[in-house]
Amino acid sequence: MRIGGLFVASLAAVQSPSKAAETLDVVGPVQAAAHAPLQELNPFYPAQAVLYGKLSVGYVKTDTKQPYADSSTSGIGSGTRSYWGLRAAETLGNGFFAFGQFEHSLRVSNGETATTGEVVNAASCKETSNGASVGGCFPFWTKTVVGLSRRDLGRLELGRREQPAWLVSLTLDPWDGNTSASPAERLYYPPLRGFVRTSRSATYSSPVQQPFWGEVQVAQSEAGNSSHPNGASVNYLLGGLYAGVGWQHWTPRNMAIPMGVTYDDGSVRYYLALATGRVDGADGVPFRYRTIFAGAALKAMALGDPGRNEWRFGLARFATGTPKSDTKAALGYVYKLSQRTSLQANAAVTWRANDRGTGVDIAIVHAFARDFRGPQPLR
Repeated sequence: MRIGGLFVASLAAVQSPSKAAETLDVVGPVQAAAHAPLQELNPFYPAQAVLYGKLSVGYVKTDTKQPYADSSTSGIGSGTRSYWGLRAAETLGNGFFAFGQFEHSLRVSNGETATTGEVVNAASCKETSNGASVGGCFPFWTKTVVGLSRRDLGRLELGRREQPAWLVSLTLDPWDGNTSASPAERLYYPPLRGFVRTSRSATYSSPVQQPFWGEVQVAQSEAGNSSHPNGASVNYLLGGLYAGVGWQHWTPRNMAIPMGVTYDDGSVRYYLALATGRVDGADGVPFRYRTIFAGAALKAMALGDPGRNEWRFGLARFATGTPKSDTKAALGYVYKLSQRTSLQANAAVTWRANDRGTGVDIAIVHAFARDFRGPQPLR
């Protein structure tokens, strides 16, 4: 089953580090994982650093047609985020563990540092988590944390990391945040997707009280802004069923609340999600938005292996009460060359009141080592 897949893989890794490569699944997002203790997530536990990451590159083409202007971009790139990271941990005794982690996002096509969020094709990486310019790119802007954990007490992380609500959004997205194809990207209002991580934050992840776990994140204000970006999530995982709801607050007039469920029956994963929020308009007047998303991922037979390829389908309606409202449909296909390498092809069409957009993304994706992302819903 895809849901909780990383938890199963991590248990196998504890028994045999070499087993980790055999159980690794990089075809798509891991939809959720239980609050696995640190030693279960790290096959090299207790005190060795682990290098992990994912690289994606191929061909991307997008077209936007409007009544008075057409725009088109194409070239080598990918809508799937590429990154690498390092994680280290050690035991402190009495059940406590200390750990550190940093992660760097990049564009494989040219080696540049990618942006603050999952928007890998954006032009700048200069924003803080509340949108203020800080005048430069930082090599480990994606994630830098140090923390403590204990199985019965939970986990505390200090530094910069993903917002709990954003992790819920990724869990509800068959494309795992792919910027070219995913209709579910609208679970966060698109302009806010560059701010899906929070600096100067403290994040507490609760111990799992089966089948529930949750996260709370608080942070200092940034760049002279008096607002404090805060967020939280509650998650439920039982068998093939996952349900989650997140809340993220940037400023008094900018917030997002994604929620939804996924169900895996062994051959098909079903997705249903809803998001609502409030953002500042171009005129400074805040407006509300609402997104409804439905999707599915079908495991298909290939070369006698039912888990070797996957079809993805998705449809989202993004409503704002303004001309920015749109409907997006997407189709995706993944073919596994191995447990760590896959070929992916995605196509999407977006309809608005007065224009239409299309997107195509074809890429090869390779993961190395394993992706350690803590006790929150993992991908």
